[in-house]
Amino acid sequence: MSDSLSHGARRRTFNPAVTDTLWGNERIKRILKAAATTNTLCHAYIFEGAPGSGRHTAALAFALTAACQSDLFPCLACESCRKLREGLSPDFITILPEGDRKTLGVEAVRSIADTVYILPNDLDVKFYLIPDADTMTPQAQNALLKLLEEPPQGVYFFLICESSANLLPTVKSRAPTLKMQKFSDAELEELLTQNDKNAARIKAADPEAFGRSIRLSDGSVGRALQLLDIRKSGSTQALFERAETFLKLYAMSTGSSRADFTAYAMSLSDKRDELSELLSLISAGARDLLAYKYDVSAPPLFFTDKETAAELAGRVTAEKLIAAATCADKARDDLSANANIHVTLTALAARLNK
Repeated sequence: MSDSLSHGARRRTFNPAVTDTLWGNERIKRILKAAATTNTLCHAYIFEGAPGSGRHTAALAFALTAACQSDLFPCLACESCRKLREGLSPDFITILPEGDRKTLGVEAVRSIADTVYILPNDLDVKFYLIPDADTMTPQAQNALLKLLEEPPQGVYFFLICESSANLLPTVKSRAPTLKMQKFSDAELEELLTQNDKNAARIKAADPEAFGRSIRLSDGSVGRALQLLDIRKSGSTQALFERAETFLKLYAMSTGSSRADFTAYAMSLSDKRDELSELLSLISAGARDLLAYKYDVSAPPLFFTDKETAAELAGRVTAEKLIAAATCADKARDDLSANANIHVTLTALAARLNK
């Protein structure tokens, strides 16, 4: 289950700077250091966590450690390190679903089998990264299992997933699962203010917006940075206003007023990333309204004006709020699977107009 990282008999020193961009996650850093210093890097790893939790950053750190030939490794400066860091190495291969499919089928995994025994192009090793590995069909996982059981020397597999529970036990038994750290709001606030100048500026200038971004990120560094970056561009307030208008129109969407809601829903955004953020805000807002409706004591994710939220919550049923949150999450998942924006918005409006 492991390959040697040794490049000759010379003495080599592990460079911990390889994980400087991986905030927190001390356990994973210790695992990498131990594997590097004892030449026992596994040929496959499962990186489990939410989007933005550092899964890809961790996988890259492991790849750099395996590929670098310098005495201080990974040196982060040699040609191998440079190509991996810039995404230019043909020996770091990402496996994606065919066409517009949402799941990774057996054909994609078979493409690995077609190339896995071919020697690397410009590195001494080769890597296969499988994003959304937990969407692999059982047939695809069984096909991958054969490769994991007897991989060629110098070939590494990185499986990225939100939940390893969707992977077959036989697959998990052949690759250690490394769970990314989910930060508390306090931990996330400290990490951001210590490591990101933009975050520190926003916290000082607009602590309310900073706190809301922290809560909306659900413990994900990447998600928090994304939200704060939007605020830096000056568009955050506009997004919140559009999401709030969506919820207000939805709350009043009965009979003839459904046409107004449908028209607004269809015009939410024609930009994929922006629409994804709007859907996330809509989902958070609907959950806030549910909490206000039932007087649940929980930090608000979206609404900070309790009077406004309570008034709106009183005008909409719990069933409609649950539907809004669920359907917004579904639409966001569809977008992440590269669904057509117009089709996604049409489906969202149709579900909420039932």
